[in-house]
Amino acid sequence: MNSLAATARIIRDAATSAELTASMRRDWCERLRKFWSARWQTPPSGVVVRLGRRIRAGAGGRMVRAVVIAPGRHAALRLKWCPTADPAALEATAVNMRWWRAAHPDLAANVAELLDDWPDQRVLVMAECEGEPLSPRSAVPETVIVRLARWMRAYAYARRAPLAELKPRLGAAVSATAQGRLVVDARRLLATRAGTLARAADDLGAMGFSKARTWPSRFPVDGLLACFREPQRAGMIHGDFKPGNVLLDRDRFTIVDWWIAPCVSWPLTDVATFLGNLWLSASPDAQCIADTFAAEYFSTGIDPHTIRALDLMAGAMVMDYLSRRMRSPVGRCLERNRCARLISRLLSADHPFLDLDQLPARESAACEAGDA
Repeated sequence: MNSLAATARIIRDAATSAELTASMRRDWCERLRKFWSARWQTPPSGVVVRLGRRIRAGAGGRMVRAVVIAPGRHAALRLKWCPTADPAALEATAVNMRWWRAAHPDLAANVAELLDDWPDQRVLVMAECEGEPLSPRSAVPETVIVRLARWMRAYAYARRAPLAELKPRLGAAVSATAQGRLVVDARRLLATRAGTLARAADDLGAMGFSKARTWPSRFPVDGLLACFREPQRAGMIHGDFKPGNVLLDRDRFTIVDWWIAPCVSWPLTDVATFLGNLWLSASPDAQCIADTFAAEYFSTGIDPHTIRALDLMAGAMVMDYLSRRMRSPVGRCLERNRCARLISRLLSADHPFLDLDQLPARESAACEAGDA
């Protein structure tokens, strides 16, 4: 991030911090004091709560950090405040997060813990996670990326929950076979991403990025959809699985921002989001991380149709992100040249998101139908 972008973020965060009134701060401190008093069996008068002054503004809401202190004890928290979110959606998020932790305790160690939720004020209280967001610009042990890929695959295809429990979490393109297996209509998802890509390309073209309009020759959508007539194996997805939502603490990782999960859909959407976000960093090390992750995630091989599907989904995410950035006055001012370089790079490679020499090959894209 350059100095101008960093300054813009500080200004934005300062404006956001002003939204949290003194009365709301007092209310939040009192709620946290009562919660931890009961949890620690300590009188409320012996519990001290300190809310951070700065609120970090992000696409998914506002982040407020807090520390709770009692004699011989302390806890670090982060409050996810989403003032414009649908309270029912946040309540469903809390239910989903608790359900997932109870259903899969073996995988829960790598997931941020939800401690409390306040639907009336649209706040989720999370345990603070140690570590820094995964960044291609810093040294990332290859072993951690391998473990991350294994964990994501184990999460996606965890099979212990009965279908009745998963039904409320089925994505729009997911259905159950006569044998009770969950499968996803990949064509429907790919067609949606193709529409997103087309709109983003037109928007960028209207903003002066003429190369963006050449996307149809880069993504032969009709031929790709024909390769996915058969339903694909469904699984649980995170929904926004990107490097920034993976916190690294030496050789440990924690995955945060579980606002959609667990939702049953096509796990390749998470893989595409991860690859696309790495590509946006434009760091030489990003390709190494992407190849290591993909080689482990697709350890049994990857077929050319799947590679094309990842190209389309990751490309749609990237182009949509660039389109939204260029609609922002700050983005147009600070990132126009970067956007032009990224579009040129996207359209110049046959497979911009993966190094195919690093991946084992598989012959066909046959249906992998199975239990979610």
